[in-house]
Amino acid sequence: MKKLKRIVLVQFFLYDAVELDITGHVAFLGQNGSGKTSLLDAIQIAMLGAHGNYLAFNTQSVGSTGGRRNPRSIRDYCLGVIDDTGEGGGRMDRKRDNAVSYITLVFEDDITREPVSLGVCIRADADEPLHEVLGLYVLPGQSLTLADHLDRSPGDALPLLWNDFEAAVRARYTTRQDTAFFGTQPTKYIHEMIHALQPRAKAIDVREYLKVFNKSVLLRNIESVDAFVRDYVVEAQSIDRRRARSQIDHFKELNRLLEQVRQQITDLTAISAGYDEIEKFVVRSSTTKALAAFYSANEAVRVLQELDDGMRKNSRQRRLLKVAAKNLAKQIKVAAEARDDALEAWKSKPGANDANTYAQLKASNERTFFSTCRRIERDLSQLAGVVHRLAELKILPGSQRDIKEADRSLSHHTNRLEQGLITGIDGAIGDTVAMLEKVIRPLEASLAPAKERIAVARSKCSALAGQVRNADRNGAPISEDVARVIDRLLDAGIVAEPVCNIVQITDLAWQPAIEAFLKSNRESLVITDGREREAIRLIRRMPERDNPFAAKVVQPHQLKDHRWNDCDDSLVGNLFVSDNQVALAYLRSLVGNMKRVETEEELEQYSRALTADGMLSANFTTSRLRFYSAEKQLFGKRLTYAEKEALRKESIDAIEEEIKANDHLKAIEDAIARTNKLGELSDIRTRTVENVAQALQEQRELNRVDEHI
Repeated sequence: MKKLKRIVLVQFFLYDAVELDITGHVAFLGQNGSGKTSLLDAIQIAMLGAHGNYLAFNTQSVGSTGGRRNPRSIRDYCLGVIDDTGEGGGRMDRKRDNAVSYITLVFEDDITREPVSLGVCIRADADEPLHEVLGLYVLPGQSLTLADHLDRSPGDALPLLWNDFEAAVRARYTTRQDTAFFGTQPTKYIHEMIHALQPRAKAIDVREYLKVFNKSVLLRNIESVDAFVRDYVVEAQSIDRRRARSQIDHFKELNRLLEQVRQQITDLTAISAGYDEIEKFVVRSSTTKALAAFYSANEAVRVLQELDDGMRKNSRQRRLLKVAAKNLAKQIKVAAEARDDALEAWKSKPGANDANTYAQLKASNERTFFSTCRRIERDLSQLAGVVHRLAELKILPGSQRDIKEADRSLSHHTNRLEQGLITGIDGAIGDTVAMLEKVIRPLEASLAPAKERIAVARSKCSALAGQVRNADRNGAPISEDVARVIDRLLDAGIVAEPVCNIVQITDLAWQPAIEAFLKSNRESLVITDGREREAIRLIRRMPERDNPFAAKVVQPHQLKDHRWNDCDDSLVGNLFVSDNQVALAYLRSLVGNMKRVETEEELEQYSRALTADGMLSANFTTSRLRFYSAEKQLFGKRLTYAEKEALRKESIDAIEEEIKANDHLKAIEDAIARTNKLGELSDIRTRTVENVAQALQEQRELNRVDEHI
């Protein structure tokens, strides 16, 4: 059986946001007018899907008002309409002018603990005669709480818009097998509700449910509960009292025996679990020992096999080495005799001393030639490294073709130099030096734009980070400049809230005119923990490119003497409401004694006055304000889930752009550093020409000596 475990009410009658946990048998006690019956009416609305044909509101108040039926409706409950006399027919007052009301009931199965949440979302407005059912929902497997119905802002607890609530709940079913029901038809909703709540082995007839439920709410002037149950709930049947008492006694005895059996089963289960644990331990211990013995035996066999193979292999190698040593000794003896014979024969030939002299000259020339080649190779290698790096970085598109050509040429001559081919190296190095002299200035000039690109990307990242942080706190869609300041303050541990996040305008008809008057003051920052001086100090140090000029810090010290007349409903400032007294005092001080008026005569009469269509009298003039579009209004506005995700995507793109800008700057700096490390480029050209000429001369001399020898 599924029992009621929780009631969640949002903007219903006198309840702004309340969550009641139901345990066991519950009674609602309180004085008249405290909301006992309205709580039962809320349950009635949810259980009947706000079906007007079956609702019977506040029936206990009938009779206490002289026989007149209380005319309360769903709309009145949503707006919190109250009869100030308590007798009916008095002056009607209401708690709110518009409402998005939620009534959610959470049931839970006694055995499986599987929850079911169901309820209704209703919109009502003081200017409209009827309410509107935005949606009915049955959510198997979900146990909704009060937090699931609220869009929380600092100091405020506002109901979620229906679309946002529905999207959030649907997201929970992406990985579940069961499905949620959303609709607006009460009849279909009641069928879905009964299907979710009824026991698995028994079906509930919808018509009988509606009839019995309707009768159950008419608990007025009941003299006998027994008679009511017999008349409205169950059909009358004759009862054999003696047999019934005997059955009751029999059931009691069976229940006692069942309790004994349950206790015995519990004890046996505990004993069995203990034996199971002992058995598992013994099996695990035996298995571990067996595995250890098995692996030890295998390891011993492997080691023994390796030792045996090693002994046989070493014995064979020793025999082979003895034979090889004998053969090598014979070869050495024969080679020594041949060397001595050849040496004697060479010494006996004429001109042997001249050949020896030329051999020494050749060796000396070779050392000189190789030293010159190494100097050429060093300059060639350094230039090739710089040019190859420039070709990889691709930071000079206009010169990329020349850089690639120089890279190929230097690579080609490096390979030729390894083969002893020197001709053409001086020309290749000369062309490369000329190319580097041509690109070094554009390379250095590209540093400033690269640094500016990083600064712009970093500023964009900071602004988007501030907007994302503000959105995550359910803040309004503030501007990039203010968001950037908020982000810098948060990095310093200073929390700043725009006043548009924490102040509400009670009459939406006046919001466009008020926001047009406030302009940038809508985003003025309220600093928490009294750290205004630190915040101002940080803003003073921000660079101009970050545009800190848009940030305004509210000074609570200057508002401490602020006085306000809450009783004058004609003042514009009384349309502001907030739990944050600093933000409230700040906005009221801006509008001052400005009156809400309608006519041209009133605009002329009052020195400070404002109309709902944007006519402003101030500073001895009357002018018309330019309204912000609905998308740019801030008070009470919150980003949707899709808008938040788009903001996060833009933030990620900005971070990637900053990374690319940093890599580009590092590439430029690396290329400049490598080029500067070469020294004077003209010296490399001159040195290479001299070294190549010297190497060619030394190569010709070597060739001459070889021919002579």
